[in-house]
Amino acid sequence: MKLSSKFKSLNYLAGLVENNTSIGIGGHHFARLPIALIDKLLQKKPKNLEFISWSGGLALELFLQKNSVKKIQICFSSLDIFGLAPIFRKTCENKSIEVIDWSALGLIKALRAGQQNIDSEIFQYPWGSDLPHKTKFCKKFKDPNSKKKFATVSALKIDNFLLHASRADEDGNVEILGPRALDTIMAGASKQVIVTVDEVVSRNVLAREKKGSLISKNFIKAIAHIPYGAYPTSSVPYYITDYEDLNNAFLKQPLKIGTSFKKNKIFITKSNKLNSKFFKNYLYKNRINKSNIDDISSDELMAFALANEYDNNSLCSSG
Repeated sequence: MKLSSKFKSLNYLAGLVENNTSIGIGGHHFARLPIALIDKLLQKKPKNLEFISWSGGLALELFLQKNSVKKIQICFSSLDIFGLAPIFRKTCENKSIEVIDWSALGLIKALRAGQQNIDSEIFQYPWGSDLPHKTKFCKKFKDPNSKKKFATVSALKIDNFLLHASRADEDGNVEILGPRALDTIMAGASKQVIVTVDEVVSRNVLAREKKGSLISKNFIKAIAHIPYGAYPTSSVPYYITDYEDLNNAFLKQPLKIGTSFKKNKIFITKSNKLNSKFFKNYLYKNRINKSNIDDISSDELMAFALANEYDNNSLCSSG
């Protein structure tokens, strides 16, 4: 299979990001973050980057740790089940970096405008919120027809969008399997889309299977084939999130992820292939037959109930 000239090395991809430019990060929470690409970029010690994303989280912590960011535009930043993002919190308390706090809808609309090459977008004004006054991300707008008040946001463009996707074909078309978050919108609002993928397949496979969301090769600047490129975050259907690795990493400073890869590689790969029947049987054998029903926790009951609701073709999202 002859690959397009868009396929490059990971080092080449990282070299595309210049100082004093903006970056967007694909994926969400602990799913499909472009960790390998971020690590390679940070080895080059970038400076004065503007971080633009729906959430900050792990990716933002890594950039802040290396003092690579001069401005942040996000909706929120946390480490999800692991609690607050400590480096981001310290940054906000010290007011050492400018932070523009967006509403989720406002950011989506701004990126949409960037994607569509229009100057601005209109949406419902966030009445009751101090965000428009604190960060001035939107302005009031009076509709000339209805005379009702709305909000407008200016288009938001990103210089570099760093994305980890499930797979690509030999032409450079990229496919995202599972939830895509804001990835397709951000790709359209970005000057260059830089991608790592877990797998490269033929164009016939993508055309035949039609499993996920596609980003056309026309939007892609460069691609690197990097299996486990999102580790320790997940990439469906190849591997799950390594929560043990993340937990150990968040207990220490400086933050260092990926140390459990060799130990947990088989587990995170095989676990992703287990179906709901396995978990139902496991709970039945290990918990339901116990005499003391009070030992069953509420999260185990929910997991058991949910396992009966979904099949292997279902998509689940929690927020």
